[in-house]
Amino acid sequence: MKIAVSIFKAVFGVLDDVRIAVNFPEYERQARTRHIAAGERRFSTVDLETEALRRMADAVAASDPQFGRPLGELNRALSALQLDLQVGRDRLALFQRDYKTELDSLYAHKSQVSEEYRAVKSSVQQAYDDLEEASDDLDRWHSKSRRGFFGNGGKKLPKHSFFGQSIGDRESLKGDRDSAGSDIDSCKRDQAKVKQKLDAAFGQIDQVKEDRAKMFNLRDQGLSNGGLMRLVTLGEGHIADTRQDIEFLASGRDQFILAAKHRTGTIGLESEIEKIRALKAHFLKAFDDAATATQRKAEHRATWLKQKGR
Repeated sequence: MKIAVSIFKAVFGVLDDVRIAVNFPEYERQARTRHIAAGERRFSTVDLETEALRRMADAVAASDPQFGRPLGELNRALSALQLDLQVGRDRLALFQRDYKTELDSLYAHKSQVSEEYRAVKSSVQQAYDDLEEASDDLDRWHSKSRRGFFGNGGKKLPKHSFFGQSIGDRESLKGDRDSAGSDIDSCKRDQAKVKQKLDAAFGQIDQVKEDRAKMFNLRDQGLSNGGLMRLVTLGEGHIADTRQDIEFLASGRDQFILAAKHRTGTIGLESEIEKIRALKAHFLKAFDDAATATQRKAEHRATWLKQKGR
């Protein structure tokens, strides 16, 4: 009796362990949520951030006409200059290509792929011819089987026969027919792949011709390789100058804001905010420490067993 009770307790103990393990992830999720909420309450920086914004409101407003608006105009001008420069570079690239060499290479590649396509197309036709021949052989076998001489004349066929027809002959002919059908599918797949390569080759040729036509059109408008090179160089210079102006104004704005932070005491508030955020990060990270994780598992187990009256 004692042995039975011991076995019974052991089985229940194992089942409890399984149920506790299944229940723990939800307990852990809720514990993490509570821990994060506690961190938000304990290490809140909302009041300090609000006070920092209040102290800096006048300085930020004063910096806008002096720095913010000019920076916005310069950044918009920079975007326009970069767009113009890209157009100039694209046009220059059209004048710096050797279209004859490109087309000669592409035509040679197209000829090679065209030859490959003719070969694979011939393979498809041969596969159809093989299928037709295999089907005709099978039809002739069935026709012969209905005749009396060397056929079965309506009698049961043997599995194999040296002189007359047999099931083995028929199955062999069926295999030839099925194999020919599979060859057609394989050849068609190869044909489709080569057709894609051929279409791509024609597309590349068309693209080069289109680019060459664009170059001729630009040349008719009076543009040239040398002229475009000068425009690109000039555009790069304008962009460099504009970026310098942006950096100068941005640096001035940063210095203006920094001086205001010192003047209003906001710099001290920001330092305090950073300290609190560091403490909060440490607090939140502690949730995943091995020791605290082990403790939570033990607490969860004790709570679960108590709820179940164990």
